[in-house]
Amino acid sequence: MNSRERVLAVFDGKPPDRIPWGEWSVDCDVVEAVLGRPTYLRAKAKSRIALWQGRRAEVVESWKRDAIEFYAKIDCLDVICLADASWDAGEAGDRPKAPEQVDAKTWRFADGRVYKYSEATKDLTCVEDPAEWTRPFRAEDFPLPGEAGWREPQAPHPSRFEAVDAVIAAHGTERFVAGPCGGEIGLPFFGGMQRGMVELIENPDLVERMVRHDCAVQCAADRHMIRPGQSGARWGADFAFNSGPFISPEHFRRFVAPYAKERVRAVTARGLRIIKHSCGNNTQLLPIFVEIGYPSYQSIQVSAGMQLEAVRKIVGPDMVLWGNLPLEVLQGGTPDDVRKAVRRTVEAGKRVGRFIFGSSHSIAVGTPYDNFRAMADEFAKVRDY
Repeated sequence: MNSRERVLAVFDGKPPDRIPWGEWSVDCDVVEAVLGRPTYLRAKAKSRIALWQGRRAEVVESWKRDAIEFYAKIDCLDVICLADASWDAGEAGDRPKAPEQVDAKTWRFADGRVYKYSEATKDLTCVEDPAEWTRPFRAEDFPLPGEAGWREPQAPHPSRFEAVDAVIAAHGTERFVAGPCGGEIGLPFFGGMQRGMVELIENPDLVERMVRHDCAVQCAADRHMIRPGQSGARWGADFAFNSGPFISPEHFRRFVAPYAKERVRAVTARGLRIIKHSCGNNTQLLPIFVEIGYPSYQSIQVSAGMQLEAVRKIVGPDMVLWGNLPLEVLQGGTPDDVRKAVRRTVEAGKRVGRFIFGSSHSIAVGTPYDNFRAMADEFAKVRDY
C-alpha cells in the first residue's frame, strides 16, 4: 500500500499494512530543521507580516517549494494536512492593507483591533476589539437560500489555490492530502467568545439563524473550494477546555449538531474524508460526535484526560481515532521519553483499531528537532501490524 491507500483503508474499515502517521500541522521550526533553511511554511506571524509588506510571491513560492520538499523527505508521514497558513495568501496582485505597527510586537488596524505577537506560538493574536460589543447582530445579516438577501458564494480567483494545487500535484497520488472545503460548523460565537456566550443565551433564535446561514454558505462554497485530487477536508474548530466543553451538551446538540451533520453529509457526498480536529476534553460531546457522523476525531489530548481506549468505548467501532501521543512529552521530554510514548501510543492504537498515529495536537512551535526525529525513528520500528 502507498500512504494514500493506507489512510483510505483505515477510513473504510479495512486492514492497512501498517498504522499510518499524520499530523494536524508541522510548524516552521521543525520544517526549517529538516530543510536546512528558513521557511514561511507554518511560519504564522512571519508569513502574515510578509504579506502586509507586499511579498506575496515570496511567501507562496516558499509554501509550494518547502511543503513539497518537506513531505518528500519525511515520507513516513502518510497524511499531508494543508492549513490556511500554508496555502491561502489571497489573490495574486492584491496586497492586504497593512496595520499600523505600534511597537516591536504590536499592530493596530484602522478599525481599532489590536494584535500582539506571541513568542511561544510565533503567531499574532487579537488582544483588543473595540467593536466586539457594538457590532450589529441582525437577522438580515444572515439571509437564507430563497430569501431576498441571499447571494451564492462566488468562485475565488484561481491564484488563491496555487500553493495547495502545487502540493496536490506533487504528492496527491501517493499521499492522503487534506485541504480546503467550504468550511465547517464551529461554535456559534458571534463577535468572539465573550459576546457569543451572551448572544447564545439572550438571542438563541438569532444565533440559530446565523448557524443555518453559515451552513448554507459553506455547502454552496464546497464546489469552489474543494480542489481536484485532494483526499480529505481539514476541520479545526475546537469545542472544549481541558476541563470540559465550552458550551453545554444541550446547546451543542441544538446549535451545532444538526448543521455539522449536514456539512458532513455534503462534504462526504463529494468523496472526501473529513479530518475533525478538536483538542480539549470532549468526553461529554463524544456521543454527539457519533450522532453528527464525524468520520474521524483527531487530537485525543492526553493532558485533557482523553485516552484512546476510553474514547473508543464511547464512540464505538466506526470512527477513526487519530493522535494521543502527548504533546507535552514531545516538547518537554527527552528523546528516550518520546520513544517510550510512541511505543505506548502505537500499542494502544493497535488495540482500539481504525487508528492513525500522531501527536495529541500537532508538531507545534518549540518541539525539539531531536524529539521529532526520535518520534519518526521509533514509529518506523513499531508501525507494522
